[in-house]
Amino acid sequence: MAEVIARPFSRLRKRGMIGKRVKESFSWELAGIMVLGLLLSRAVILSVMAPFAIAFAAVVWKKRKSAFLPVAVAISIGGFTFSIEYGVFQVVALVSFMLFHFFVRSPRWTPIVAAVSCLTARAIWFGPSYMYEWMLAGVEALFCLLLVLIFMQSLRLLSPDRYSLTLRHEEVICFLILVASVFTGMIGWNIAGVQLAEVTAYVLLLMLAYAAGAAIGATTGVVIGLVLSLAQADYLYHMSLLAFSGVLGGMLREGGRFGVSIGFLIGTVLMSAYTPEYLSFYDSVQTAGVAVVLFFLVPGKVLERLAGFIPGTKEHELERNKYVEEVRDVTARQIDRFSSVFRTIAHSFKKAGEGRREDVGMEKDRLLSDVTAHTCQLCFKKENCWVKEFGQTYQLFTNLERDLQKQDELEPLTSMYLEKHCVKPEKVVRVMREEMTKHEANRHLVHQITESRRFVAEQLSGISEVMENFSEDLMKERKQYEDIEHRIKRQLDEDSIRLKKLDIYSLERGNVDIEMGVAFDDYRGEAAKLIAPYLSDMLEETIVLTNKASESGSSGLYHFHFTSAKNFTVSPGISHMAKGGGLVSGDSYAVMEVGKGKQILAISDGMGNGERAHVESAEALHLLKQMLHSGLKESMALETINSILSLRSTEEIFATMDIAVIDLHKATSRFIKIGGIPSYIKRGKELIKIEAGNLPIGILPEVDVETKQVELKAGDLVIMVSDGVVEGLKGVGDKEGWLEDRIRALRTRDPQQASDELLEQVLRNQGDLKDDMTIIAGRVDHFTPQWSAISTAQ
Repeated sequence: MAEVIARPFSRLRKRGMIGKRVKESFSWELAGIMVLGLLLSRAVILSVMAPFAIAFAAVVWKKRKSAFLPVAVAISIGGFTFSIEYGVFQVVALVSFMLFHFFVRSPRWTPIVAAVSCLTARAIWFGPSYMYEWMLAGVEALFCLLLVLIFMQSLRLLSPDRYSLTLRHEEVICFLILVASVFTGMIGWNIAGVQLAEVTAYVLLLMLAYAAGAAIGATTGVVIGLVLSLAQADYLYHMSLLAFSGVLGGMLREGGRFGVSIGFLIGTVLMSAYTPEYLSFYDSVQTAGVAVVLFFLVPGKVLERLAGFIPGTKEHELERNKYVEEVRDVTARQIDRFSSVFRTIAHSFKKAGEGRREDVGMEKDRLLSDVTAHTCQLCFKKENCWVKEFGQTYQLFTNLERDLQKQDELEPLTSMYLEKHCVKPEKVVRVMREEMTKHEANRHLVHQITESRRFVAEQLSGISEVMENFSEDLMKERKQYEDIEHRIKRQLDEDSIRLKKLDIYSLERGNVDIEMGVAFDDYRGEAAKLIAPYLSDMLEETIVLTNKASESGSSGLYHFHFTSAKNFTVSPGISHMAKGGGLVSGDSYAVMEVGKGKQILAISDGMGNGERAHVESAEALHLLKQMLHSGLKESMALETINSILSLRSTEEIFATMDIAVIDLHKATSRFIKIGGIPSYIKRGKELIKIEAGNLPIGILPEVDVETKQVELKAGDLVIMVSDGVVEGLKGVGDKEGWLEDRIRALRTRDPQQASDELLEQVLRNQGDLKDDMTIIAGRVDHFTPQWSAISTAQ
C-alpha cells in the first residue's frame, strides 16, 4: 500500500500564494486610476449625458489593458452611487465596448468604438423616442470620441515612468480637462457645508498659479469653470471667478504662497460681489479660505515638481539644466572609462615591448648554439672541443662571429687557428654566415615589432590624454555671476537691446567666455559695435565677438559668442617657388590657429623634389594639423609622424619640419626644428638666430624633439625658410651669413613684401631654380579691436 503523506496546510499555502499575487499586481498607480474611473462615472453633463467614464475606460483599454477590468468595476460602482439608471448605463456601455473590440481589434479605432458603444448603450437602456433625445445621444457619442482623444494625452502624464521633461500647452489643457471632469464627479459632496468640488478646484488653481504664473492660472480657471458649468449651470459664474482669481494670484507669485493667496482672495471677493442671488457670498469666501489653508499644507517639493513640468518657469529651467548635467556627467564618465581602457592597453603594449628586449650575450649564445647544432652535433670531436677545451672553442666561435660581422672575412690568425682546431672549417664558416643572416633578419623583425608596439603605446597614451582633457572640459559647469549678469542686462536695457538669454561660463582674465541670445528687428552689427565694447569696459579687458549665428525659424533672434581678445596678432606673408619653375613643389607650408590663442607657422620639406616629395611633406603637415587640432601636444604629434614615416615603408622616406608655435596672449614662441635650417627673428637692427641639429623625421625610429622658446615683441618679424633657399646660392662661402645680411637689410615691415624681397634676391643669385624654395614671414603686432569703448570710469 502506497504511503499517504498528509499536507493539512497545502490549501492555505495556495491561498497565500494567490493573495501574494494579488498584492504584487496591485499598485498605487492602479488604485489612483480606479479612483479616477469611479469619480468620472459620476460626472454628468446637463444632468443627461455621461460620456466621461466610457471615454476613460477606452483609454485604459488602449494604454493599460491589464487595468481595464479593475477600472470597469470602479466605473460600475461609481455609476450606481449616482443612480441605478446610470449604473446600468455604464455597465451596458462597457460590455458593448468589449464586444465591439472583439470584432475591431485595431487600437486606432478605439475612439470610434467608444463613441458607438456609448450610443448603443443609450439606445438599449433609455430608448430615445424623440428627435431631441436622439440629438442628445449623438452629442454624447461625439463628446465621448473627443474625450478619448483628450484623455489619451492626459493619462500618460499620471504615470511615474513618464520620461518627458516638458509639458506641451496642449498637454496642459488636456490634463486640466481630465482633472475638471474628475471634480465634476464630486459635485454634491460637502464637508461641514463646504463643497468638495469647489475646494479641490480652488486648491488646484492656487497650485498652478503659484507654479506657472498668471497665464496658466487664467487658463486653469477658464477650463475648470467651463467643465463644471457643463455639469451644473449654477457653476457658470465660477468660470469668471476662477479665471480672474487665477490671474491675480499668478501675478503675485513673486510673493510666494502668501502673495498668490492674497491675489486669489482679492479676486474671489471682488467676483463674489456679483454672485447670483441664489448663491451665498459668505459660502464663496469660506470655500476660498479653506482652499488657501489647504494650499499652505501642500508640500513644497510637490509644487516644485509641478512647476518643473511647465515651460517658462524657473523650476522647469532647473529641471532642464539638471537633465543636461546628468547627460554631461554620464558622457564624461564614459569618456573617462574609454580613456582608462586606452591607458591600460598602452601600458600593456609598453610592457610587452620592454619584455622583448634581450641581452646581447643571450643573443650571441643563441647564435652559437644554432651554429654548433648544424656543425658540431654529430662531429666525433664534439666532446673534446666542447667539454675538454670549452673555453678555447667558445673564444674561437666568438672570434668567427666578430670577423664575419665586421668584414665578412676571417682574420688570418682566426683562420689559421680554426683550421688547426676544427676538422670542418669550411662548413663552420658557411653555417656561421647563414645563421648570422637569419639572426640579423630576426633581430630586424623583432625590432620592427617592438617599434610598432612602442608606436601603438604612444598613440594610445596620447588618445587617452586627449580624452581626459575633453572630459575635464565637459565637466566645467556654467558658473553664476549674478552681479555681472545684472550689470549686463541693465546696460542692454538702457540701449533698448532685447536680451533673451545670457550664459556666463568664465570670467577668468584672458579666458572670458560669454554667450548671449539677443533679438533684433534689423541687425546692423550691434554685437561687435556696442555689446563687445560694453563688455570690454565692464570687465576691464578687450572682449571680441568670435561667433554669430541666427536661429532658423525665429524672427530676428541671434546667438553671439564673446571671448577674451588675444593680446597679439601674427600677420603672415608667404613666398613659394617650385624647382625649375614647375607647378608641383616638394615643400609644403601651413599657417593655422590651434587651441586657445596659439598660431602655428610651419614648413615641411620632403625628400627630393616633385610629386613624391610633395606628397610626403604635405602628408606630414596634414597629420600635424589633425593631431594638434585634436589636442595632442606638439612633441607627441611629431613623434607620431616620425613613427608613421619610418614604419610604413621599407624605402628611405623622410621630411624636415620647421615649426613656430606662437602664443598670442603672451607673445612667446616655441621653435621646433627637425632637420630644418635656422630661422630668424628681426627686431629692428637686431637679428636673433634660432637653430637646432636634429635629423629629419622618418630617418630614425625615435626622434629627439628639441624646442627653443623665445620672447617676442610687437614689431618682430619671424622669418622661416626651407633648405632650397640657402643651398642653391652661387659664389657664396658663408651661405647662412649671406641670408642674414639680406634679412638685416630689409626695410619693409610688411611680411608679404619681406618674403617676396628675400625670394627675389635669392633668385637673382641662383639664376635658375635648382630646388624648391619657401619663405614664411610673420609680423607680430598688438591686437587692436575694430570697435572699442570709451571708458566711463571716473
